[in-house]
Amino acid sequence: MNTTTIEHLQCHYLVAEEHPAPLAVRSRLDTIAHNHLAEVCHKWLTQLLDPADPAIWLIRQIHVG
Repeated sequence: MNTTTIEHLQCHYLVAEEHPAPLAVRSRLDTIAHNHLAEVCHKWLTQLLDPADPAIWLIRQIHVG
């Protein structure tokens, strides 16, 4: 069975200095990452990797832009 698990996630967001609600942006992006990132990574990785391969992959850094 193929699974994708995110055990540790550290996010850094760049928001314009004059943005009126930077904490709201952070909260929204954290929610999106928490609720959807594992699913999106799973879909992306299953297209690139052999599902029969029992390897465990550790991804140190992902840049989303």
